[in-house]
Amino acid sequence: MWVTTENGLNLLDRKTGKFRRFGTKDGFPSDVFYKILEDQHHKLWISTSKGLCAYDFERNKLATYTKSNGILSDQFNYSSAFKDDEGRMYFGSVKGLNSFTPDTFMQNAFVPPVYLTGIQVDNQELKIGEENSPLERSISSTKSINLDHTQSTFSLDFAALSYTSPQTTEYMYMLEGLDKGWNLLKTNRKVYFTKLAPGSYTFKVKASNGSGIWSEETAMLEIEVSPPFWASGIAYILYSVIILLAVYFGVQMYHEYINQQNQRKIDMLEIEKEKEIYAAKIEFFTNVTHEIRTPLTLIKAPLEDLLKKNIENNALASGLQVIEKIQIDC
Repeated sequence: MWVTTENGLNLLDRKTGKFRRFGTKDGFPSDVFYKILEDQHHKLWISTSKGLCAYDFERNKLATYTKSNGILSDQFNYSSAFKDDEGRMYFGSVKGLNSFTPDTFMQNAFVPPVYLTGIQVDNQELKIGEENSPLERSISSTKSINLDHTQSTFSLDFAALSYTSPQTTEYMYMLEGLDKGWNLLKTNRKVYFTKLAPGSYTFKVKASNGSGIWSEETAMLEIEVSPPFWASGIAYILYSVIILLAVYFGVQMYHEYINQQNQRKIDMLEIEKEKEIYAAKIEFFTNVTHEIRTPLTLIKAPLEDLLKKNIENNALASGLQVIEKIQIDC
């Protein structure tokens, strides 16, 4: 059982005794529902405050009809609907009575092609062929475009060539490299991107007609956002070379420092070795001198006694004096 209210369309589950509410979150144009009728195919026709809805609950398909589709008004009246024995339906609106037979509704099978119509950078339209403009031809015939990092904030315009109720044409877009899926725009024909990171992107957009049939073909634009020089590939190569040179010279300086430290240790060891050799020499000569002085001391007293005596042999006296002199020098 279906119940229309000013706060949604409600379906009663007879097993649980609970209602399930439908509204704008489910794709309906409004949460205010007035009257509901069912056709012979069990499709629900529901008047709302923003149009007439045809809802196939079993297949979960919804179509909304507004003034763009030919009805008198989007605003309908409370409890103002009737279906006669032949299946013809009547819905009262604030501007008159709408009458139709659901089976005679003609579905629009034409899916309009969609084209890009404009591109703006920082809210300024890009001019074709101007200096510093990446646009070389019309955006509708451009397959790819290169933007520098100062042009990473931009917007795109697009339009579907639909001449049958163009107000009901809806759009979906996706920016590959940023979005994970399609984004529904409804009837908006402009999309904005702010401060895109450097990289490669593909913008896609497609349109649907008033019957909700989406085009299989999409308008595409490949977008390349270049990084600033300090973040470019050449800059990273230069950074790598600088780092390698810094590491190389750092290792060289470290090795030089280690060599100097080792040389200082070698010099210190040599100095210590020379000191030890000098000390050994001093000790050796000291011992030798001591060994020489000891026997001289032993002959000192007898020599003095001999010198005190008058020795007639001049040669002997001269020799004794020489010995005394040597003893004194030692």
